[in-house]
Amino acid sequence: MLREYRSWWFLGYKQGNKPDDMPVILSKIYSKHPKWKGLSDFLGSDYIRTNDRNYLTYKEAEAYMKKVGLKNVREWQIFRKSKRPINIPSNPKVHYMNEGWESFGVFLGNGNKRNKLNANDFFSFEEAKYFLKKINLKNFKEWNLYKSSEEFNIKIPRSPMIVYKNNGWSGFGDFLGNNNISNNKKEFKIFRQARNYVRGLKLKSIKEFKELKRNGNIPKSIPSSPNITYENTGWISYSDWLGIDIVAPQNINFFSFKETKEFVKDLGLKTSMDWREYKKSGNRPSFISANPDSKYKNEWKGWADFFGYTKREYYSFTEAKEKVFLLDFKKSRDYKLNYKSDVFFPSDPSQYYKDEWKGWADFLGKE
Repeated sequence: MLREYRSWWFLGYKQGNKPDDMPVILSKIYSKHPKWKGLSDFLGSDYIRTNDRNYLTYKEAEAYMKKVGLKNVREWQIFRKSKRPINIPSNPKVHYMNEGWESFGVFLGNGNKRNKLNANDFFSFEEAKYFLKKINLKNFKEWNLYKSSEEFNIKIPRSPMIVYKNNGWSGFGDFLGNNNISNNKKEFKIFRQARNYVRGLKLKSIKEFKELKRNGNIPKSIPSSPNITYENTGWISYSDWLGIDIVAPQNINFFSFKETKEFVKDLGLKTSMDWREYKKSGNRPSFISANPDSKYKNEWKGWADFFGYTKREYYSFTEAKEKVFLLDFKKSRDYKLNYKSDVFFPSDPSQYYKDEWKGWADFLGKE
């Protein structure tokens, strides 16, 4: 749904019918509205925003992709657009950068060890420039919109600065054929100044940096992909960039499942939603896995067991109605899709509360 919305917005923009009353980045405009509940609710779909997705670990994702049997990055780009499961990130190189990533060859299991996109999968540099000149993209913003739309030509690399690095690349102004370099790296701070600024923010993770940048809380003079922008002008690593020690998950000595359960027992958490908020708070120690349900999948017995509730005692009928009302479920389907987020909701309230049951409208507070 999100891609369809952006394609609709981009198509209108290119045809001269720019939807002035609808922003291209919905969350940036509406996220502070008291009724905002995310893109899924706004678009009326089952879309789950990237930050809330429970992605597979790198090893799990790699094992899955090897079974799919893609031959190259071009096939990956087709796959990521049409068949990619929601628990595999669309940009695995960035997502798994500090979790074991080596190259697309290793990730896809096709034997290609290179950590670079294959230029043979795309137009030549001049062919790509000719194609883009015909669709008349005016600036970097339009390039990003086009790149994420359904009209995007997969013969054009999404990272042209990498693919054409030694084959004519001299910036987006030249590549798009408009000589507009306002969004090129010439406007970015030099590496040392940019790094000093970012270190001054005292960030704790790459994710935190990406979120601040995406939400517009970091100046435009700081690139969102510093590893690419400063590749040959000082870049070392994200640990150096943020001024912190980033330890790859495979090198962390996590608590055992039993020790982890003992630790979380005193936190007073009751639901998977509570756990999600706890993860976002920044208080989770590095030795506690962020995804215990997948980390300890052979020992996992559910969130109730994890939090120490061995005997499940559901909410009373009145309590359940109050909780459901606060969650603003519109239909019985909403409840059935989301009741597992709170271990104190029964799977079938009509049967569990049958002596007090008056129908879904009453239960959901819609009468």
